[in-house]
Parts: sequence; structure tokens; C-alpha cells
Amino acid sequence: MVRVRAIAIVELICVVVTLVALAFIAVTWFTRPTLSHPHYCLSNIKQICLAELIYSGDYDDRFSQAEGWGDRIKEYARTDSIMHDTEGVEANQYGYAFRERAGSAKQSGFQHPESTVLIFDSTLLYKNAHSELWSVPQPGRHRSADGSVAVDNLAFADGHARGFSTITPSGPNQVGGLAQALAADDMAIRDYKK
Repeated sequence: MVRVRAIAIVELICVVVTLVALAFIAVTWFTRPTLSHPHYCLSNIKQICLAELIYSGDYDDRFSQAEGWGDRIKEYARTDSIMHDTEGVEANQYGYAFRERAGSAKQSGFQHPESTVLIFDSTLLYKNAHSELWSVPQPGRHRSADGSVAVDNLAFADGHARGFSTITPSGPNQVGGLAQALAADDMAIRDYKK
């Protein structure tokens, strides 16, 4: 009789340990961080930029025309849903724009593609929106991971994408992250060779 009771206690301990382990796994699984909206937007904008770069590879190193650019790169995009921003716009709106000056330009003509903005968050919310950088939202449509800073996402002619803070400079000689990126872009776009 003592032997049966000892086995029952060992079995009970094994069941409890198993349940604790399963509870730990369930808690870590359901409380893991999820991809937040700014990251979806950054991913979308990068994928759109890469689709544009693939398009240019098929069309004699030229980017698509600014007018109708989204329709032209559609077959190079993974899905149409990447053309829609996920934050700060309605479900039927878009929220991204193509750089007008880059329309039909040769990709190799940009001397500094790493600082030449190609695709960006925009206040123009319709399909195939294109403009210069005046339509970048101020303040940014997205929030930093900690929620404290407004962010705009930009994709560059070399294929990389990045979020920039839109903090307004507090003095005449101070420049925010977005302002620096746009100043570098302005210099790069002037160096374009046809």
C-alpha cells in the first residue's frame, strides 16, 4: 500500500511540472511582441522600392514613369496590399508617393542612390500618387517604438528604407533626422546624370 501511494505522488508531481511547463510556453507564445504598424509600413515601402528596382532592371535601367507608377510595378510587387499604408489612412486610401523627378530616370544616373528618395510616406492618399517631397507628412504619420516620436518612412534609390523622426529643429542651426535626409537628397538629386 505504501508503494502505490509513492507512485501516485510521483505521478502527481510529473503532471504538475508538465502543466507548469505548458503554461509557461502558452504565456510566452501569446505575449510575444507583434509587428507594429510602423514596421508594416516600413516593410511595405521597402517592398515597393524593390519592385521599382526590379522594374528598372527590365526596362533599360529606367524607373517607371511617375504617372501610373503603381500600376506599372504591380506585377513586381508581392501583393497589392503593400501599396496601402497601414496607419493614419482609411482602408481604401494608399498613403505612399513616388518621387516625381525619378520618373523615367535611369537608375544608374543617380550619383548617390543611397541618399536619393524614391518612395515615401505622403499626404497624397490616392493610388499612383507622385510628387516631390513637399507631400511628406509633417508631423510624421507613424510613431517610434516607444511612441514618443513622430516618424516618416522613406525608401531610397539603392533599395534601403528607413524611418526618420520629424522632430522640428529647436534652433536655427539644428536639424531633425528627416530634415537631414531631405537635405542629403536635395544634393543627390542635383547630381543626377541623364
